[in-house]
Amino acid sequence: MLLDVDGEQKMKVAKDAVKSFAKTLGSSSEISLIVYGHKGSESDTDMDESCSGIEEVYTSEAYDNQKFSKATDQIEAKGWTPLAGAIEAAADKSSSMDGATAIYIVSDGKETCDGDPIKAAEQAASDESGIVNVIGFDVDEESENQLADVAEAGRGKYYAADSAADLQTTIEYEWLPSNLDLAWAPVNIPPNGWEVGDEYDRQRQVLAKIKNIMGNEEVRYEAALTNLAEDEVITEEVKVAVSQLIQERFDMAKEELSDLEQEKIDQVNEKQEEIRVEVMAWVEEMKKLKENAS
Repeated sequence: MLLDVDGEQKMKVAKDAVKSFAKTLGSSSEISLIVYGHKGSESDTDMDESCSGIEEVYTSEAYDNQKFSKATDQIEAKGWTPLAGAIEAAADKSSSMDGATAIYIVSDGKETCDGDPIKAAEQAASDESGIVNVIGFDVDEESENQLADVAEAGRGKYYAADSAADLQTTIEYEWLPSNLDLAWAPVNIPPNGWEVGDEYDRQRQVLAKIKNIMGNEEVRYEAALTNLAEDEVITEEVKVAVSQLIQERFDMAKEELSDLEQEKIDQVNEKQEEIRVEVMAWVEEMKKLKENAS
């Protein structure tokens, strides 16, 4: 998410709305919060500082309510508007991530740092896995036209919020997952069959190393017994008796290893089910919010 709002009261409203949205979005996705226009001032002497002052105050990770709120509360409203630079920063960060990414922009004005936000949005959505959505918060006509063009170039949507209530409603409801997203969430979000199979294999590979060590140890024991018998240090009867004890020991160890393998597989299955339950609960919560919005 990109956040740029001037004015103390407007900023408070924007912060509250973004916190609410982050909590909703963070239920199913990693999130990041990038702010701009929060350094320097609107004076010409501070232009360079302000235009380069693009900062990720919440790094991309699972949602943590306390951490996100703390990062958001520290943002101040001042300075110029490097909208293009902020989009480029968000796109650059998301390029290293797997899967689809979405950039959500909340701004109360147009680009003022001589950048090209339309081109930046177009490039951010060029690989068809990215999308740029924009909310214009109490903006004038010129700013609204530019922000709407940014959303169009980013294959996203533009929303006009003329009041605090509009902003809250738009963030909480218009940016909720689509019905199609909710329909596919149980399939797309939990670990799929391939991912679960890969985790099975990973667990088996770890245990296979232990099994291999055990096998080598068993061979060495038997080789030592054979040498002792050939050198007549022990009798053949002792060799047979000790060999039987060794076999019993390793049979028991192999059985324990097999039990451990099944335990690890059960843990993978339990985790998959735990995630599935969480996803379904999130889907139901989103459906209720959409119903309330409608």
